[in-house]
Amino acid sequence: PRFTIGSGIEANCITDSLTGLMWVKDLNTVNIKNSSILGTPTSWQNALNSISDANAGAGYCGHTDWYLPTVNDLASLTNDGFTGGTNKYQSEWLISQGFINVQGNPYWSSS
Repeated sequence: PRFTIGSGIEANCITDSLTGLMWVKDLNTVNIKNSSILGTPTSWQNALNSISDANAGAGYCGHTDWYLPTVNDLASLTNDGFTGGTNKYQSEWLISQGFINVQGNPYWSSS
């Protein structure tokens, strides 16, 4: 399979066997600073600060080396062959692969 859901301490993460990158499975568990409403937009700097805060604390899935993904990291999650779904969003494909609460909206990248 393309994605492997972790177990134990990594149970809320998914590893992409194509790239080796680990991703948080349920995006609603990612703590965004100064945001009281899940899924609301934030600034690029706030996204960077939120990751820094997570790494200074418990991190995610037992790891404290998270970073805001590059454009290439994010592009690696797409499936060019995906044509299903009512909106044809890549988020629908990712959800079908085990991800939870993926938005069809844009995401910040580090690049």
